[in-house]
Amino acid sequence: MQRICVRGGLELDDIEASDLADRTVIGYPIARQANAADCLLPLLQAYFGYASEYDAKLRFKYYGGNAEITVNVDDLIDNADSEDGNISSNLRNQATEFPRRIVGSYMDPAQNYGTVTVAAERRSVDVTAIGDQQLQIPVVMSADDAANAVNKALKVTYATLEGTVEYATPFADSDVYISLAAGEPVIFSGKRYVVDEMVLGNGSLKLTTRYDRQSAYTSNVQAIVGNLPTAPSSPYSGPTTLIPMNLPAQRPQDSLGVYIAAASADGRGSWKGCTVQVSYDNKQSWVNALTITMESKIGRVAFNEPTGGEPITVNMVKYALESVSGTQIAAGANAFAVVDDTGNVTQLGQFATATPTATVQQFELTDTLRSLGGTSQQAIRAGNPFTMMDAAYFLPIDASFTGSVLYFRGVGFGEVAESARIYPLTYLALVRQSTSQQITEDGVYAFVTEDGLKTLVSE
Repeated sequence: MQRICVRGGLELDDIEASDLADRTVIGYPIARQANAADCLLPLLQAYFGYASEYDAKLRFKYYGGNAEITVNVDDLIDNADSEDGNISSNLRNQATEFPRRIVGSYMDPAQNYGTVTVAAERRSVDVTAIGDQQLQIPVVMSADDAANAVNKALKVTYATLEGTVEYATPFADSDVYISLAAGEPVIFSGKRYVVDEMVLGNGSLKLTTRYDRQSAYTSNVQAIVGNLPTAPSSPYSGPTTLIPMNLPAQRPQDSLGVYIAAASADGRGSWKGCTVQVSYDNKQSWVNALTITMESKIGRVAFNEPTGGEPITVNMVKYALESVSGTQIAAGANAFAVVDDTGNVTQLGQFATATPTATVQQFELTDTLRSLGGTSQQAIRAGNPFTMMDAAYFLPIDASFTGSVLYFRGVGFGEVAESARIYPLTYLALVRQSTSQQITEDGVYAFVTEDGLKTLVSE
């Protein structure tokens, strides 16, 4: 309210809107050029407020307040300004002229800010009305707030149709009636009315009032909400973390190359995958080498490996780690990889037990096997990249690049390639050392290495 009034030329000292401070408007679009009064009117109608100017201020209030003034019939002025001074009233309208239903249109944030309708209907058996009345609410509000607004509008409409009364009261020497303001309620002849208009005459105040019910401005109805629309899925995956790994081939179809794990860098749920780009010429050019759509469980080692090698403590970015049985370990479950400080040497292992710590997304790994899949055990240090191997991808790379520094970047879907992080790797072209192979019951290849240990990578 205050912002619109100030833009309309008023000063903050000219406005009193403290009575409306309990209301937060979610949104209110002003789609055309208009004066401040026209911009305020839809807001006041939506929340059943009014503004009246007196005591050198524009004062905003809600309808439905207590009536503080009672108009004494003995104070009325007869024939003050010809017929204008007499009491005049209109008759109650016929029930068939009442609206049976009011249909309101508002903007619902839960429906993608689309225009939604909500209705309030008079269901009394003694009401024969059949008509509809439209109520435009060009304000963003919740379904319950809109339902309450329409319900109030229906009750106020029925009260208003009870009729209006016009009369004149003395102006001079009257502290009672001169303190009235348009919009305020009064008691007249035992009934409640709202002052719609006040006209200052020659020694008199002419009041135009309409019948009012204080209860009409309260409502606690709840909207019946239908199925919400499916939120549009974003094609943007966001930043990607890549873990390129020098490893011997872990499957029969793999030859020389690297394994790559990829995941959301910040753990967002919208990550859908990435395009892996490789530069073989010191970042002079990039080629699309691989598309990854399966997200790996990645993290980093939290502390240096303790004496004895356990526990290995890791901080995971997004996913939790779970314990498995000895039978599952034998079948190759919970295979993991840790990359050393240089980023070039990777070791494979398995863990049977994952114990959450007091730190969120931190796990202690115990009952571990190391030096699997033809890798050698290296000291694990804080900050080493960690990944589970069940979603690792294989990228073939020719042996002629052995010893060269290759550069990798994971360009998330919808991401600009130049903004993706670059990961260097000295390519080692490791050769598989397995002497035999077998297929487990779940279809995963298990390779038995020369030292009798094994590792797994899913199909």
